[in-house]
Amino acid sequence: MAWNGTTSSGPSRNTLRDAGSVAAAIAEAQNSDGKPEREQTLNIQYFCTKLRDKVKVLFQLEPLEPPKNIYGKREAVPQIPMRIVFVLDVSHSMAEPYGSDTKLSKLERIKLFAKLLINTIGHEDNLSIVTFGTTAEVVVPLKKMSSDNKQHALRQIEGISVRGVTNLSAGIFAAIDQFNINVTFAKNRSFNDNIIIFTDGMANEGITETDELIREIQKKIKVIKEECHYESDYVIKFSALGTGGFMPELLYNIGQSFSSDAFFFLNEDASIELDLMLPILLKQNCAVDSLKVTVSGLNGVLFDYAGMPCEYGMVSEVCEKDPAAEKDATVVSSRLSYFVYDIAYESTRHISCCLKLPHKHKKLLKGKQVLRIEVTYRDAFLCTRTTEKCVAYAELPTKENRNDESSVLVAARHECRFNACEALERATQLVAKLDRTAAKDALQTAIFNLRGFFEFVSDFCSSEEGHIELSDWVDLLVANLEKCDRFVGDFAVRWDDVWGRIKALQSSLSREVPSSTGTYAEGAIAYSSTKVTDKLQSLSDLLREMYVALGMCVSTLDQYQRVVEELETRLYD
Repeated sequence: MAWNGTTSSGPSRNTLRDAGSVAAAIAEAQNSDGKPEREQTLNIQYFCTKLRDKVKVLFQLEPLEPPKNIYGKREAVPQIPMRIVFVLDVSHSMAEPYGSDTKLSKLERIKLFAKLLINTIGHEDNLSIVTFGTTAEVVVPLKKMSSDNKQHALRQIEGISVRGVTNLSAGIFAAIDQFNINVTFAKNRSFNDNIIIFTDGMANEGITETDELIREIQKKIKVIKEECHYESDYVIKFSALGTGGFMPELLYNIGQSFSSDAFFFLNEDASIELDLMLPILLKQNCAVDSLKVTVSGLNGVLFDYAGMPCEYGMVSEVCEKDPAAEKDATVVSSRLSYFVYDIAYESTRHISCCLKLPHKHKKLLKGKQVLRIEVTYRDAFLCTRTTEKCVAYAELPTKENRNDESSVLVAARHECRFNACEALERATQLVAKLDRTAAKDALQTAIFNLRGFFEFVSDFCSSEEGHIELSDWVDLLVANLEKCDRFVGDFAVRWDDVWGRIKALQSSLSREVPSSTGTYAEGAIAYSSTKVTDKLQSLSDLLREMYVALGMCVSTLDQYQRVVEELETRLYD
């Protein structure tokens, strides 16, 4: 379904315009009045269902691929130069060996990743490297990665050594300061600002309490907005990655509070270098960002929060009726607000709304609208766009036997996803209390319920193709829940490692984005794309050369190669 949207403005003031090719592409995308000529680049669809006496509307947000030219190839879209600050833990535990090939320490493996990143990052992109032990140190100041600067960065990496304890907050604050550039510089460039955090241990120095650290991060970002004259919606996106061996709750909370990424729990059996590259590849594949989503219940329609997942920073509001409003006017009765940091090409995001219809709704809502969704976002051309869509009461099925089959299949897929996320969240709560038995019960109950729900929905499926597609999705969820169940019951696996593994999977399903390869059961990887998979393939080949040069075992890369081939088969099929 196409958008019926309107454009609110051109590039927002907080965006930093690049003087080169990006600026030229942006200028080409706009007319003389500064308003974008291109069509909307974000598509919205909605799916209305009534199942088990619950009336729900599922909204789907999906970036549109660039149009094809006369030769059948996609038009080139300007990539906003990235500014990446890599924050690296160099505490003494980083000297320990890592992985099946024990020739290299954790730090040496991370240095390999840093070299891989520098060799593959674009010349228009900016990179900084910050290390932290007891204190933070800026090893490579934020600068454009020209050939000379890449060589300088590579030399600086060689000099990094372990020191001190784990002052995570010091590293984060030093990283944020890298974006505090002078006003003149800021007004002439445009960037996608990201912080990639890696640590192998729990913070034991500096600020170690989640709420306090989040408040301080927010304060520092606010200072940058003011000093660089950015718009109030300027953001820095955080990706959080950690190994096992500690309780990663603080790291997890930071990543989830300042991005729409999954949490990355790094498994020693996988390639740590390629897993660290994944969030960067996803950012490079970004199609739209800074999505402000508002869903309004209209004409007395409220939301049943008990039947809805709380995602993307959901904020609810009940609106008082305006006595001065005209009798036939559309009245906003309730409102939900969400914020999605970014969506990559070949990805979607879904927002589910469970409705409470007013008494005698058949009479009161006849011929009226029940929901309105409004989305403001920034596209690849730095144009801020606003679009909206409404759902009419007539589109809601009044009985289960009047459901549209395609809507049921889409809604059922995400109902299963929500239920799996709830079970994983419950399991982590129980694991944190060291109650593994109850955690296993929660996971096994979810598996049983998923299969039961699939059987229930199958009665609505006349299409064999739709039935198979839903079956495959349920099988994928069950395989991953069964994997979690196995290591919850394996007391050889530390309880905090169990917590981190489950949280990685739960955040992947909740945010609808991929996490590290070790997160998933074999053959059950969720959320990938051909573009990211192709890039991982080429990076794997480059990393293999680095491994061989160091005399390292390439078995983890062989395993990664099999995963990539499996993904390619599924994607192209």
